[in-house]
Amino acid sequence: MAAVPEANAQEAGFFAETTISRSNLHNRARVAKMLALESSARRARLGIWGHPFYAVIAPVQAARVKGRIYLNFGDDWRTNFTIVLEAKVRSLFAKAGLDPLALEVRWLRDRGLLKKRNGPMIVATYPEQIELLAD
Repeated sequence: MAAVPEANAQEAGFFAETTISRSNLHNRARVAKMLALESSARRARLGIWGHPFYAVIAPVQAARVKGRIYLNFGDDWRTNFTIVLEAKVRSLFAKAGLDPLALEVRWLRDRGLLKKRNGPMIVATYPEQIELLAD
């Protein structure tokens, strides 16, 4: 992945933040460029990456319910952050060697559009949205 020069960090923060907040997030071909820009913005603590709300935490529970997989990031799924994988995308994750049920208590970053459904939620539609971090 090519590094983004620090001189472009402000632009990277804006680009990565606004790109992720739009439907362009689902363009899998642009993931590498978006991650490079995000990395630069994260190092410079620009945009949303300067806010503690976007801290990295591990899910406390992984569960399969009616074909969906839920990664819950707190004891109360009605109020805490959740990542959801619909049954139709599980094969994409399997092909990428990613077992969502094995992500329980793993440190990860997830990218996607934040929705309000019970608590805050991101519906993961492709494996590139989830970045596994060192434990």
